[in-house]
Amino acid sequence: MIGESFNPVALAMVHLLSVPYLLVCAGIGLVFSVGIDHVRSARAAALGAVIVLWLVEGVSSLDPDYEWIGAVAPTRYYDQTAILVHEEYALLDAGVLLVAFLALVALAVALFVRRDI
Repeated sequence: MIGESFNPVALAMVHLLSVPYLLVCAGIGLVFSVGIDHVRSARAAALGAVIVLWLVEGVSSLDPDYEWIGAVAPTRYYDQTAILVHEEYALLDAGVLLVAFLALVALAVALFVRRDI
């Protein structure tokens, strides 16, 4: 909005903290690209998985009884609104995403080694 002030630190942090989230999305794509032989199928499956995880997190947040299901979704651990509006920097959540990324890379490497033998 014109004339609206913003915090440049929060803007930088929203971009910095998006990196672990995007790495997890890339890790999901890496696992599917190793597990599926056809490029288009792997790409579609990875994109579909990211979208389904986003939907699972959104739907699970509607009912407190099912909120635990959304814990598998990477979007649970990256909240742009909290960063930009409330200036809350969830560094622990970024750490969770980095661990998830490393686990996905390890899974992709293990799958690749098994398929390559």
